[in-house]
Amino acid sequence: MSAGLRLLRDADVRAPVQEFPGHLLHVYGEQSLLVRRKHLATGPGPRHRLVGIPQAGMRPHADQPTLTRDVVARFLGAEES
Repeated sequence: MSAGLRLLRDADVRAPVQEFPGHLLHVYGEQSLLVRRKHLATGPGPRHRLVGIPQAGMRPHADQPTLTRDVVARFLGAEES
C-alpha cells in the first residue's frame, strides 16, 4: 500500500477538477487520516460541493451510512428518504 500511495504523492488534479463543467460532489469523512478537506478541490459556483461527514473516517459510507446516503440523495435531487 505504501508503494502505491507513494506514486500518488505528486499527483495534482486541481486544475482539471476546478475546470470540470458538470456537477461534482466530494464526500469525505471528517476524521479521515488520508483525505481531508484541504486535499479536495472544487470549481466555482454551486455545481461543485464538498461535504464532510462527521464522526466518519476514510469510509463515510460505512461509518455513517444514513447521513452519507442522504447527502448523495440531496445532491442528486432525490430528497425522498
